[in-house]
Amino acid sequence: MGGMEIELKLELAPDDLGRLRRHPLIRRSGIGRPVRRLLHSVYFDTPDLALYDGGVTLRVRHIGGRRVQTVKARATGTAGLFARDEWEDEIAGDAPEIAPMLRTAVAPLLERPGVAESLRPQFVTAIQRTTWTLGGPGWEVKLMLDSGRVEAASGAVPIREAELELVRGEPERLYAIALDLQRRIPMRLATASKSDRGFALVMGAAPRPVRAEPVSLTPDMTVGQAFAAIAAGCVRQLLGNEPCVLATADPEGVHQMRVALRRLASVRAVFGGGPGVEAAGGDSVREAAAWLGSHLGPARDADVFLTEVLEPALAHLPGGAGMEALHAEHARRRREHHDRLQEALGGPRFTTALLTMGAWAADRGLPDSEGPIAPFAAAALERRYRRVLKAGRHFRRLDDEGRHRLRIALKKLRYAAEFFVSLYPDRDKAARRFLVALRRLLERLGRLNDIQVGRAVLAAEAAAADARQAWPAGLIAGWHVAAAEAHLSDARGEWKAFTRQSRFWSVG
Repeated sequence: MGGMEIELKLELAPDDLGRLRRHPLIRRSGIGRPVRRLLHSVYFDTPDLALYDGGVTLRVRHIGGRRVQTVKARATGTAGLFARDEWEDEIAGDAPEIAPMLRTAVAPLLERPGVAESLRPQFVTAIQRTTWTLGGPGWEVKLMLDSGRVEAASGAVPIREAELELVRGEPERLYAIALDLQRRIPMRLATASKSDRGFALVMGAAPRPVRAEPVSLTPDMTVGQAFAAIAAGCVRQLLGNEPCVLATADPEGVHQMRVALRRLASVRAVFGGGPGVEAAGGDSVREAAAWLGSHLGPARDADVFLTEVLEPALAHLPGGAGMEALHAEHARRRREHHDRLQEALGGPRFTTALLTMGAWAADRGLPDSEGPIAPFAAAALERRYRRVLKAGRHFRRLDDEGRHRLRIALKKLRYAAEFFVSLYPDRDKAARRFLVALRRLLERLGRLNDIQVGRAVLAAEAAAADARQAWPAGLIAGWHVAAAEAHLSDARGEWKAFTRQSRFWSVG
């Protein structure tokens, strides 16, 4: 039996399990009595994890004397929302049965030589689940409180989560319920399913940075549908980088999280002058984004200063106690900014921010948004392109501030172009050339901006520090003057190359 599963998962602290059971929402919206049961599940795959790599999972769940085999496709969705196809069949024993799976997404993988024969248990989950049915006019949701463990040969991790599964109604209902729960009980959005955690144990994998996924739009989409798809991808990238930043403080994870936040701001800018985005919660989204940006910005700026300004210069300049002290001081500041960021991401306000953004992205009922996306996209791209040309006029005579304004305009054009490029499959080559030229120009201007900001920081330090610190700060700033000249010369060439590209969204 197949179907679409739409769910949202929230992680709880051990002491909050009882508090959730007593939450007023359950008394207010509960239907009938809760159901309690023990779920023991065995997840199967090949030794080389062919199913997992192919985007599907296979489990056999023990429910009393019954055995239920479930195949699930890899989840898609937005902030914490898991939407995926699943197929369930009752089977006779503990081992998977191949015949029912031939009607599911795993069938192409099972047709490969040796895959079906090499399926083996990879890990198990043992979960005590309490399920409440919540409902109201036009909606019904299952609230499942899970407590237990995921166990593999390499170790085990605890499971304490509340899972909201949509039975009837719109996905926004899940966010509304989650925000209601969050007001009384601090929780965290789960970034991984139970199977994801199990496979992470099997593979011993550390969280990695998550880049923006390609946006897939079609010309028959409405403006509202396109907005929802684009915004969901931005929030998904934001949430996807949280584990990496919390576990490793990887500078690339911080960078990608900040990119996601800027892409989200670009979504609001692109659609803000059009149909009804603000009515879907724009004010609270702005507040959440500003708060998160106030923590991401300093951490990212500290990373850039250390790796793009200080360390390249130190690799080419004579060392000494002053140089070492300068590097040590900025490494200390970087750690402080990362500590503050990790503290913010670990707190309840981050969860509330993500739920707010997720609800906004999931709201497909935007008023006055039924117009087609294609002409809307072309007009938005043309406006941003013209702003770029205006900002870049007389490129050779632009000062630092002028190049900064041009860079901001180019970033806005880049994000919009990446949002809408899938609408023009017949102009794929022109679009790729346009985006490559745009990215190269942005990279060169970004280097110049990093140098300009870094020199300002170094100049301030040189003026405020004692002579021992002033000398290395001045020496590094001087080294970057020469580097900036080379980047500026390259940027002029990149500007010419960019302005020669055809506008892939224009039929003229």
